[in-house]
Amino acid sequence: MAAVVGGREFGAGQRNQPGHYGGPGWTTMAFDGRRRRDRTCEEAAGDDGILKKILAQGMDQVLDALDEGVFIVDADGVTVFLNRAIEKIDGCCRREMLGKNLLELFPSLTGETSTLLRALTLGRSIGTQLQTYTNIHGRQITTVNNTVPVFYGGHIIGAAEIARDISVIRKLQDKVMDLQDALADEHMRTRYTLGDILGRSEAVQRVVEYARRAARSSSNVLICGESGTGKEMLAQGIHHASARRGHPFIAHN
Repeated sequence: MAAVVGGREFGAGQRNQPGHYGGPGWTTMAFDGRRRRDRTCEEAAGDDGILKKILAQGMDQVLDALDEGVFIVDADGVTVFLNRAIEKIDGCCRREMLGKNLLELFPSLTGETSTLLRALTLGRSIGTQLQTYTNIHGRQITTVNNTVPVFYGGHIIGAAEIARDISVIRKLQDKVMDLQDALADEHMRTRYTLGDILGRSEAVQRVVEYARRAARSSSNVLICGESGTGKEMLAQGIHHASARRGHPFIAHN
């Protein structure tokens, strides 16, 4: 009998053939993070053995050579296989993780946020899904996952996942967004007051006085002048001297 991973069958002594999801009598199962009530220990052990047989056919060596992380659990969410890339992503060795429940390894995950557990519950593939969790060393990890359920005899016996670590990219993205917010906030604040206009000529003093009057009014103000004469500086000064100084200043040239 062949195991169906996603939409393809795998079995000893036969070529891969197009497969299918589920089969006669297949129903969606609710995953409670521990053990499904309708499964006996013998059934769970049997499914675990099937997954290990598939991996023993040389598949584990192929998966270990991949740059992307590969994580496989049985139908109860217990870790059956992880490749070297996952060891690198999570900063641990596989012997510390094999045989342990996914939620035990990563308490920050739940049945709803874990793509592996969702694939088990829904019985279908989950493609290109972001997942953020905390590894066993307390470091926040963000991966892009593609996850498929594994079927055998029309029943789900586990789930397999390919994960790409984008934690560094995510951190850089967050920093860029913080800088953009800071720049936008800086742009909406005034840096100059009317007191910063230092000209002593009669003409400059008259302009400053007009600006003070304008600041006390709610009327629109049109400031005209050649490029580089300080129009925005004067506009900021008026805004700062007005009753609206606590609100954002948006320069419009």
